[in-house]
Amino acid sequence: MDETNNLPHPVTLDAAQADLRRFLDERGWYPSDTEGRYYTTIHMMEELGEMARVITHLESRRAEVQETRQAEVLKLEELKIELGDVFCHVLKVAEAYGLSVEECFLKTMAKNRKKYPLEMFEGMGFDRGKNAPGQPATDQPVD
Repeated sequence: MDETNNLPHPVTLDAAQADLRRFLDERGWYPSDTEGRYYTTIHMMEELGEMARVITHLESRRAEVQETRQAEVLKLEELKIELGDVFCHVLKVAEAYGLSVEECFLKTMAKNRKKYPLEMFEGMGFDRGKNAPGQPATDQPVD
């Protein structure tokens, strides 16, 4: 069986969800009962913790952490893996409950735009360009 990823690029949310569905079905891992859905949720929380650990190390200003973790973390490779794990589990939870991740995302963004209208935040000085995208923050901690 071919294990390579043949999804078209860019990958849509629907395509990612369908690919994960196939992956789960092929292995008999589909979370179709209460126990499976519960385990999927707990496992997603575990993966989120692993992602938080990587971010903590990535953002640490402690010299010994930066020195020992530089090879993996500063290249962001570990973060890519952990973020991918979290995303797969989000897709898996959506599958377990028969939800479309795309629909969930659209509903959330509509809610956020209503709750946090742009005119409330324009000119507040939040500068996305302060740190390069995908790079750790360079601000020094405030004492």
